[in-house]
This record gives sequence, C-alpha cells and structure tokens, in this order.
Amino acid sequence: MVIPINPGHWQHFILRNDNKNHTVEQMRQKYLKEQINFEQYMNFVESQKELLHGTTFGGGQNQTSAPSYDLTFIINVENDGNYFRFVIGTIDEGTTDVTIVWGDGNTGTGTIAAATTEQFQNTYTTAGIYTVGVNFTNPENVYSITADQND
Repeated sequence: MVIPINPGHWQHFILRNDNKNHTVEQMRQKYLKEQINFEQYMNFVESQKELLHGTTFGGGQNQTSAPSYDLTFIINVENDGNYFRFVIGTIDEGTTDVTIVWGDGNTGTGTIAAATTEQFQNTYTTAGIYTVGVNFTNPENVYSITADQND
C-alpha cells in the first residue's frame, strides 16, 4: 500500500519539482486527485482508530470494546470453525500485557514474561470471518508474532 501524502496548500503545491512542466489545468487536476486520495486515506485511518479505541470488534450481538493500549492491530480471520492461535515472544529485558479480542465475544488476556513465548488460542464455534484485535502495553518488548489455525 502506498500511503498518499498531503498535497498541502495550492501555493506550495505548484512550486513542487514534479509540477514544473505541467499546465495550470494539469496541476489543478493532479492537486485535486492527490487531495482526494489523502482525504480518503485519512478517513480510513480514523475509522480504524475508532474501531480500535472506542467502538466494537466482531459485530453482531457479541460486541466487546477494545482496550486502549500503546499498540493495537486488527486482522480479519476466515475460519471454518476450528482454532486460531497467536504465538508471541518477548525480548530479554521486558514483559508486556496482551489483550486479544477474538471477534466472537471472547477475549484473551495475559502477561508475557521477559524472554519467553506464549500462545493465545481461540476456538470458533461457527465458521465465518472474524475481526481480531491484538493490543500490547509494552510493544517495544515484543519481538515476534506468528499466527496459525487448525485447518
């Protein structure tokens, strides 16, 4: 994914090196396109923040609020009714608390001690696509994250 940059103010945009040989109309069209791309990207980022830090995971009736930690990521898991697992390892110098919102109403929590690897697993009772959120309190202490599922 290419992250669009903010084209900034028109007065600065027209002075950029990549606009030197364009007509005013070409620069206007390019400016509007960059501005729309940037605004769409920022709307996407804001919607992800809302999903992570205030609204809900999983949809439906079994919604769980995501805790507000320093690092959070979301993945969509397509599962056929079996388990899905994260294996998370920490560095020698520190621990981290982890919260996993599995998207089916279940939440897993735990503390991973320094220089260890812990497994967090959830068994889905119904096949489907689930939005899974993972949060860490000390993300600087996490050195590996792997995921797998029982096929």
